[in-house]
Amino acid sequence: MGDFDYVNGELVEIEPVYVTENAVLSGYDGPYQVIGAAVRLIGTHNGSVGLDDGASLTLSGSLNGSLHLSGGCTANIAGGHNGSLHIGAGATVHVTGAQNGSVHVEPGGLFRVEQRGRHSGSVHNDGRYELAGERGGTMNGGGEYVEESGSHVRQPTKYVGNSPVYEW
Repeated sequence: MGDFDYVNGELVEIEPVYVTENAVLSGYDGPYQVIGAAVRLIGTHNGSVGLDDGASLTLSGSLNGSLHLSGGCTANIAGGHNGSLHIGAGATVHVTGAQNGSVHVEPGGLFRVEQRGRHSGSVHNDGRYELAGERGGTMNGGGEYVEESGSHVRQPTKYVGNSPVYEW
């Protein structure tokens, strides 16, 4: 799962940096692939992050790029994630900060927006989506959806064509 960039005018795949030991990650722009390790991402990271083999991520800073969790992996988004999020079967994501972008939850996956957490973006939910904080965006899929007392679903403020626009 590499990222792509232009090098000398040509689109090339950038191979990920593989992380296999517990670490604090900062100061690298490009893809990370975390395998079976617990990592904390601080500062701002521009590039994708993949989690495999029971890896865990605490996002304290900002991630601008996709985040993909395979089964058995966990993530806590305490900072901000700007990009798509894919939650595999048996993976769990808790949002205490902000998830800005689309979310896909596979059967057996869990996405939870905690109190004071926020999700803005579309959802395809075939797993479980729990809302204790705030969300705005379209929702589809056949998974479970739970709104807890005190949660808030933001409604679109206008439409551009057939597309809803949400203002935060």
